[in-house]
Amino acid sequence: MNKPFHPATSRDSEGVSWGESATQIGTLPTRLDAGKRDAIMLATELHAEQLIVDDREGRRIAKERGIAVIGTLGVLKEAAAMGFVDLRDCVARLQTTTFYVAPEVLENLLADKS
Repeated sequence: MNKPFHPATSRDSEGVSWGESATQIGTLPTRLDAGKRDAIMLATELHAEQLIVDDREGRRIAKERGIAVIGTLGVLKEAAAMGFVDLRDCVARLQTTTFYVAPEVLENLLADKS
């Protein structure tokens, strides 16, 4: 069974807790909400392959720090390509929520067969 992740006490391979090493990352802009700042800091510290973030500013800042980003639509596109979900159904469901995406982006996504 996997041990639960406790950020305040978890240590990386060098024995540094992520809370202790957070200051090494540098200051993130306060215009980002706390959740996005924490996600970027954690992705940096864990050397994550990708960070799921839709917010334009969050994506820009993550990319500046060398973090690969993917958005909700990118995750759904990949899941659909693997046969896990129906992309059109997922997009239709997203459109019933507060999730916003430009109509052109949706058109391109649904037209793209790759």
